[in-house]
Amino acid sequence: MQTEVTKYVRSLNRRHFTKNVQRVLFTLLTAEKHTVSRGALRVPSATSRLRDLRKTEYGNFDIDCLTGTRTTFYRLNTNNITLNQLRSVFGS
Repeated sequence: MQTEVTKYVRSLNRRHFTKNVQRVLFTLLTAEKHTVSRGALRVPSATSRLRDLRKTEYGNFDIDCLTGTRTTFYRLNTNNITLNQLRSVFGS
């Protein structure tokens, strides 16, 4: 991630999130292993929120789906994330 994007993500306060789309994106952005299981997202309709993040109005994020033996994993391509994309989800 770019330095500006990293600073922006670090400045976010998870307690102020009002939408599940914000929670899902934050989890993907801060994942240590860069992949997150569907159960780790901990929001209702997690797959729908991931689908929303792929839409233009939510930033058109590049999210890969990796199917394992028993669960599904998701990975966010963080190479080309811009501040405008993040602001479309988190605001300000």
